[in-house]
Amino acid sequence: MRFVRSIPVPSTHGEVNVSVGYTRTNFANTTFKADNDWDMLRYRGTDDEEIMRLWTTTSIYVARSTLLFSYLGSMLALIALASFGVLLHVRDRNSSAAGLIFQVRR
Repeated sequence: MRFVRSIPVPSTHGEVNVSVGYTRTNFANTTFKADNDWDMLRYRGTDDEEIMRLWTTTSIYVARSTLLFSYLGSMLALIALASFGVLLHVRDRNSSAAGLIFQVRR
């Protein structure tokens, strides 16, 4: 996603994922004119304090809210799909059981 940056950490052979904003602060614009987001994070660090110094507070909150609602929407869709599958399974099971009862009573 646009608001998530993965910063490689060579010492641990891993990476750190951080969420950032979409509007840079005046400090970031003057200090890191030609640098991209990854370079800024490598120079300043990935702490929330540094992220707040590099991107505006509003843009960070909007970005993190967007990520949260995207996650919740995905989970809601998966739960709805699973519930629909269970509903179809129960309906098929009940209809076959009703057919057996009908045959036994005849």
